[in-house]
Amino acid sequence: MSALNSVDALIRALGEATSDVQGEWPVLGRFFAFHDEDRDLIFSLMLNAEDASAVARIAEHPALFRFGVDFTHLAADMALAGWALNDGALDAMLAAGADAEYSRAAHRAGATDAWVIIAGWEASIPVEYLGATS
Repeated sequence: MSALNSVDALIRALGEATSDVQGEWPVLGRFFAFHDEDRDLIFSLMLNAEDASAVARIAEHPALFRFGVDFTHLAADMALAGWALNDGALDAMLAAGADAEYSRAAHRAGATDAWVIIAGWEASIPVEYLGATS
């Protein structure tokens, strides 16, 4: 299974585990997660040696807008855009082939809807204009 497929599976597991729960909770025994004030999902994943070698590929996922790794403790702290947990949004974004950097820049610009990001990506709209349309 590729690293990106692993992230897709992780996002789906988070979606099933979280619903609208606030605060911190364990998921699958490997990491913990919580929603921030923007409903983005922040989680920390304990890595094993095989995961650590796939870190760069994982960081290319368009649903992750923040990604940091502590190789000393083999842990990755990630932030998942809130749109990724909406029904069909993750599959639509992956099918559109939106670039991870474009998705992250759109998130920073205030675009919080996957379909706005997809439309912007497909029409080559600069991300600065997407925040006003979300």
